[in-house]
Amino acid sequence: MYEKKRKQTLVEKYPLVFTASSLNMIYYVITALRVGRARSKYGVFAPAVSGHPEFEKALRIQMNGLEYLPVVITSMWSTALITQNDVLAGGMGLTYLSGRILYGITYPDKRRAGFLTLFFSMLGLLGITTFYSVDGLVKKYSNKLK
Repeated sequence: MYEKKRKQTLVEKYPLVFTASSLNMIYYVITALRVGRARSKYGVFAPAVSGHPEFEKALRIQMNGLEYLPVVITSMWSTALITQNDVLAGGMGLTYLSGRILYGITYPDKRRAGFLTLFFSMLGLLGITTFYSVDGLVKKYSNKLK
């Protein structure tokens, strides 16, 4: 008898990308919880965003992560869907996370290695997404403009 082949789910096709997405979001939640703990420990009550230097350090680590997170998650998934390469997209997402963790551990004095790691992995994801997006637009619409 003929059996219909079951389609792969997104989790089956992109397990590394799902893992990198989840771990990046979990790390962000951890940094947010550290800010809450620092607020309590150092008596910095909301909505204040300045106070004890250790509180400000925790807040900067969290906010810097928040500033980049939408770009990383979106470009990682775009890269995965465009290239259909779980290892490339997920690997770059995990590399970003490694840089983010290193950045947080070494902030503020020795953050350069962590920053360069997270920045260039994010830039790579964004570059791949941008290149293929523009290429797709040109291929689809260049004949219609003539």
